[in-house]
Amino acid sequence: MRKLMRSWGRSLCAETVRFGLGAVRRIVWTALLALGLSACATVPADGPETGSVTAQNEAVDLEIYTIDREVASIVAREHRPSLLTRLGRSRRSVTPVLGAGDVVGVTVWESVDGGLFAGGAQGGRSAALDDILIDRKGMAFIPYAGRLRLGGKTVEGARRLIQDSLAKETLKPQVEVRLKSDKKHRVAVTGLVGKPGLYQLNLADGSGQLIETIAMAGGVKGKPHRTVVRVVRGERQGAITLGRLHSSPGYDINLLPGDKVIVADKPKTFSILGAVNKSSEHEFTKWNFMLVDALAVAGGLADTRADRTGVFLFRFESGRVVNALRRLVGKPETEARRVPIVYQLNLMEGQSVFDAKAFQMQDQDTILVTNAPLHQWNKVLTSVSKAVFLARSGISFAD
Repeated sequence: MRKLMRSWGRSLCAETVRFGLGAVRRIVWTALLALGLSACATVPADGPETGSVTAQNEAVDLEIYTIDREVASIVAREHRPSLLTRLGRSRRSVTPVLGAGDVVGVTVWESVDGGLFAGGAQGGRSAALDDILIDRKGMAFIPYAGRLRLGGKTVEGARRLIQDSLAKETLKPQVEVRLKSDKKHRVAVTGLVGKPGLYQLNLADGSGQLIETIAMAGGVKGKPHRTVVRVVRGERQGAITLGRLHSSPGYDINLLPGDKVIVADKPKTFSILGAVNKSSEHEFTKWNFMLVDALAVAGGLADTRADRTGVFLFRFESGRVVNALRRLVGKPETEARRVPIVYQLNLMEGQSVFDAKAFQMQDQDTILVTNAPLHQWNKVLTSVSKAVFLARSGISFAD
């Protein structure tokens, strides 16, 4: 009887042990299943997926446009330098009017030898009258013509007046008038130039070209792509980077009397986040800085993490740019002055590289490269595999 009881007891203990180990295994695998199901929500990520960004289009007041040839063209056109858009396209300036304090030079040619101005150059048929001052009443003295009212006249008007007056005294005179010095026809050049100061406009009509005036001021000390040239004309002003000014002669406008030229060092920057190799704030490296340049400066997309369909650029655009984009897709125009815009680039398409080369970057842009869904699952599997290894180690130890 005792042997029977001991045998039955040993069998019961063995079944109990086997039942306990099976329960442990079931508990462990149940915990691993729960961990796998919740890992998608709990695993850390360095950025959202593409769907998370595009879903915001309806959730908030946000507009998303796919970067293609037309969108890149609109952005480039609407972001032209304000130098021309605000100060005008014409390179012709307003003809200056002579006034008190102006100094002119007059050269007179006569058609006969031994005339009124004999003793000058060219066989005694011409004479140069330098530094003729226009007084506060607008009057100036010209030999053999007397006191003439040159104030209020253009350079050409003064030339005709002097020539007509001398025609009464000599045969067929020819007259040239040059504006030599005046306080009204000057511009101020300040900032990062070699010699800041007031400079005389040196064209015949009393104007002067922008690049030439900067050169007279000693040139610019900074890097062209970081240097911004701003021209202030009364209540209007326009700006352009020096690099673009040098590369595009059409922007070399004529300066007018009273203009102010301000040269300043203003580097432009952008931020890039997400699945890239160098997520940080970076500086533009040239004046025509494009989206493809920004991706290159950031070291390109991270091969194992990036979703190549989810390259997003965030920017506050002016109402003018937004309305141009809305007309492209048939949307009504907005009256808002600034609108948050998201531009999406799909690098899985062959044309997208050319689109990125044509899409202009702007100061303070933010680029986000989203994570690929597979990358998130790789994080999940990594976490689960570690848990499985630990669990199996624990079970083996129990065995």
